[in-house]
Amino acid sequence: MRWQHFSRHGDAIFLSLKKEVTIGMLSVATLASACPDSSAARMAMCHNNEAEAEMDGNATCQEENAGLIATDALLNGDLLFSVVSQSRDCIAAAIVNVTEGVDLLRVSHVAIVCREDDGNVFALEASSKHGVWLNPIDSFLKHNDHNADGKPMVVVGRLKDRSIADASVCRAKSYIGRPYDFQYLEGDSAIYCSELVHYVYLGHDGSHVFPQIAMSFHDRSGKVTDFWKEYYKKWDMDVPEGWPGTNPGEISSNDKIDIIGRFF
Repeated sequence: MRWQHFSRHGDAIFLSLKKEVTIGMLSVATLASACPDSSAARMAMCHNNEAEAEMDGNATCQEENAGLIATDALLNGDLLFSVVSQSRDCIAAAIVNVTEGVDLLRVSHVAIVCREDDGNVFALEASSKHGVWLNPIDSFLKHNDHNADGKPMVVVGRLKDRSIADASVCRAKSYIGRPYDFQYLEGDSAIYCSELVHYVYLGHDGSHVFPQIAMSFHDRSGKVTDFWKEYYKKWDMDVPEGWPGTNPGEISSNDKIDIIGRFF
């Protein structure tokens, strides 16, 4: 089904299934009645719900608009959030057990879209295997968890203020070659995924778009999990519960970005 949408003197005209309906003087309900199964009707209903939600002070229907996305639609500076499947039992699972992602998704990792002038697209990320590096987008997607349909479980976020995107990516490139920070602590040369995002996304005034928060290593009961207690024993140190830091789940929920699509 193909549809077109444009504005004329405050009215919106939708063409769907060779039917034309004018919205402005007419209500959204009229469109929904004329073309109930059309994409236009669904979008109109979503925009109508958004307006009502804004009036009520509630969240918009952003998530409903976040459909499937292709790599061609990625922009420089977009954020890629990896979602862990329920079957995973590793450090990624340990991360999502003590943090929370957008829409309660199990977000365990974040990477930065780097679109080069020659058209090549990379995920600029801090990974435990490679440190900070440029990972070709197809490779990045391939090595994420996949759903039952074989699609990579990755959600895409986009800055509401796109004017800082290119500078942020350039800044991120300066970290390429840094080792991965297995201790998730600031103040050394090593760096982890969301720490990279924290450092490189700066507003025009130099402030961090994604500021640090108190790190969480505890479950819903408030107890630091046994996994993290054993994990930090390797360095003979206490779990840095409450120390300043970042996590990919929290960034995915930040109000400075919109979730604009997903690969699954």
